[in-house]
Amino acid sequence: KIANRIEEGLGLHVPLIRDPYHENYYVVQATHADISKGTALEDLIRLTAAKGVVIAAGDDHNDLPMLKAAHIKIVMETAPEKVL
Repeated sequence: KIANRIEEGLGLHVPLIRDPYHENYYVVQATHADISKGTALEDLIRLTAAKGVVIAAGDDHNDLPMLKAAHIKIVMETAPEKVL
């Protein structure tokens, strides 16, 4: 709820990242709305003129944009259901 309020009110991108030590806690990392692991991966592919298959691995909500940008997606089995 807090992340949604920040995104709506301030226009920032706020991926939720599970605390690795306590599953009921999250870390909120607010960044510019145009920045994500997905845009970073897309920029890297474009800048390097990569012609092969792009593989990405992730385990949390903040990895979703990156996984969407990749050809092959690897998700850890401990990831939240939405990411799986």
